[in-house]
Amino acid sequence: MILEETWEYLVWLNHFDGFIADIAVTFLSVFLGVWLSIRYALKRFITEKWWERQAAAYEEVILAVYQGFIFFDEHLHACLQGRELDEGDDVSIRTKAKQADAAIATAKTIGLLKLSNRFLDRLRQLDKDTSRAGDRPGEVPSWVAYLEESHAAYSDCLADLQIIARKDLGL
Repeated sequence: MILEETWEYLVWLNHFDGFIADIAVTFLSVFLGVWLSIRYALKRFITEKWWERQAAAYEEVILAVYQGFIFFDEHLHACLQGRELDEGDDVSIRTKAKQADAAIATAKTIGLLKLSNRFLDRLRQLDKDTSRAGDRPGEVPSWVAYLEESHAAYSDCLADLQIIARKDLGL
């Protein structure tokens, strides 16, 4: 009788241990699955957030370069048509150009965090190109020559920056 009761107890204990083992395995697999899912989702979220910030930084700088382009474009068109810009338009364009210059200067200073070196090098090249615009050895500096060369420098820079940004962002 004692042997039979011990045997029944051992069978019952074996079933109970199997139940606990099943719960432990289930809990462990659920925990591991949830933990991996959360970790993957968080990593993906951080990556997407970083990409969005990087895209916004590229967009901001390209918009600033475009505002500088507009300054030279409007002045060049007015000059070639033999007219002066309205005072209100001129003030508005100059204000936007100054803001654009400030945004470009900021990007060159702190842009290393989000902008590629190629992108920043192209901005530095724009500075060099515009600082030399209108300077022709042996000739008197001309406003029209300055406008034309600066317009071309900004136009080329815009095209280059868009290509660099697309490559850097993987578009």
